[in-house]
Amino acid sequence: MNVENFGESSSLYLSTGTVGGTTTSTLVKTGIGRLCGIMVSLASTSPTITVYDSTTASGTILLREFIPATATNYQFPMPVLFQTGLFLATTGTVVATTLYY
Repeated sequence: MNVENFGESSSLYLSTGTVGGTTTSTLVKTGIGRLCGIMVSLASTSPTITVYDSTTASGTILLREFIPATATNYQFPMPVLFQTGLFLATTGTVVATTLYY
């Protein structure tokens, strides 16, 4: 699927991953991109997600820690830009799909 954005054509990617435990997190993408949303299909009783512009759970925070709900789509009105990478740090158990390009 291609997306037109300000006259530029980009490919749209879906990245899926199961993330669990307080020390397990996910590097979704290395390099520049735009985060469009996060779909949470499953969440434990008190999980959290923090999104970083990084390849690790440090550096610039794009989305401060929030508590996701099961079967909820968190779509952003404007894409969230990242330069270094897209890293999701979690606690608890979260199954999520990230939409980025």
